[in-house]
Amino acid sequence: IGDMPEFDPAMKMAEIAFANLQNASIKHMIIISDGDPTPPATSTIKRLVKQGVKVTTVTVPSHGINSGNSTMQKIANQTGGKYYVVKSAKALPKIYQREVRRVVRSLIYEPDPPVQPAIIQQHEIIQGLEGGIPPISGFVLTSVKENPLVEVILRSSRPPNEKNSTILATWTYGAGKSAVLTTDVGQRWANRWTDWENYDKLFSQLVRWSMRPTGDQGDFSIATNVRDGKAQVIINALDENDQFINEQSMTGTVVAPDMKSLTMPIEQIAPGRYVGEFSAEMAGSYLVVVNPGSGQAAIRTGVNVGYSAEYQDNATNVALLKSLAKMPVKDGPAGQFVETGLDSSKREELLNANPFRRDLKPVISNQPIWPWLVLVGSCLFFADVFVRRVQIDFLWLLPLWAKVWDRVLGRERAVAVPETMSRLRSRKQEIGEQIESRRDKARFVVPPETEESAQAVSPAGPSDPVAKRPESRAPDEKPEIAAEPSYTERLLKAKRQVWDDQQQKKKKDDPRE
Repeated sequence: IGDMPEFDPAMKMAEIAFANLQNASIKHMIIISDGDPTPPATSTIKRLVKQGVKVTTVTVPSHGINSGNSTMQKIANQTGGKYYVVKSAKALPKIYQREVRRVVRSLIYEPDPPVQPAIIQQHEIIQGLEGGIPPISGFVLTSVKENPLVEVILRSSRPPNEKNSTILATWTYGAGKSAVLTTDVGQRWANRWTDWENYDKLFSQLVRWSMRPTGDQGDFSIATNVRDGKAQVIINALDENDQFINEQSMTGTVVAPDMKSLTMPIEQIAPGRYVGEFSAEMAGSYLVVVNPGSGQAAIRTGVNVGYSAEYQDNATNVALLKSLAKMPVKDGPAGQFVETGLDSSKREELLNANPFRRDLKPVISNQPIWPWLVLVGSCLFFADVFVRRVQIDFLWLLPLWAKVWDRVLGRERAVAVPETMSRLRSRKQEIGEQIESRRDKARFVVPPETEESAQAVSPAGPSDPVAKRPESRAPDEKPEIAAEPSYTERLLKAKRQVWDDQQQKKKKDDPRE
């Protein structure tokens, strides 16, 4: 509406708003303009057509009567709407009312050709109807209540919206029942039903199901109990032969003191016993209606909730106290009941009464000791077997104690060397000792007598000043134990032998000798 520069922004906003409408049956838009704005984009028109939006255009005079007629007419033709040209603003309300009447959908739906109702679920009303339901040529469009207690029995295949195509539905709420048949009984839309063999059976079962059950509570007994802000309803179900009735689908409804309706779930907890529970925190009277099942009369009862538990006036059980005081005592008189009150005389009586009696004999109670003996014997037997068969090593406590003691004294403990390193060090020491032993064996040590003989035969002669006297051996030194000569010692010994032989040969050849 208005003299906008272009149609596209406003029509896009309308297209987005229509897209957010999920359950709209009809989408209609009216544009009133002089047709001067820029035409909308083709993509915008396509999206409106895809959503089923019909656009009605109304051209008003601004720059001439024929100004913008082509643009406005094109928008209406592309979307399936109507095109109007007005010369006076007084015609706008009539055009709006006409479009509203055209858009408003009639609640009477008359499909062509007739449609056959489909059975959605089995029910007592359509029990025994064979061959299906005859077609109908019309019915009243309705909306199904979103409630789990609503049962849709018959539904039409047209229109495609299932919420508006219900033919027969029922609703059980508390003690009441209601049924809805959206077609007629054969005058106009369901005229094929009059020749149907199950026509009378269908409507008789419909009326019988909707009627209130006759008779009393039958074999159903009900009891109530109020505790901790909750009311409990207990139903005992028996049949004619006093046998338990099990797997009964029971429902319960409660009307609270503020006249609000509450749903009470009922569950089976034992053979023939059903229990329902609801919140009863509000003081007042609660009306409870239990539907035992199909064909059974409703069970009605009431629950009265007084004040809260903190307002209860709990009187003293004087009779019980007197009976306890009169109980006989062995070898002594019975007890005494002292009645007290707010007056001073009874208060004095209470103060003068002595609740501690000294004239009673001590009571001795004997208890068997064999359970304790069995327990002690079992423990001793277990300890004996444990000591004989299990060996406990407490050496692991020593490192723990040393660690705790070091922590108490505040001293640092040496880092433990890994076992592999200790083995490596010990092996290294053994190898070092072996090498040292081999070196001692391979070292040449000249005995003293060998050195003296070597000096006697020395070429330098006895008067050679270079020759040194052998060092005298300490008297306390012990002779070394002769070991097996090594390769070097044997070689040295051979050289000495050759040297001695050469010296002796020279002495023989010397003429001075």
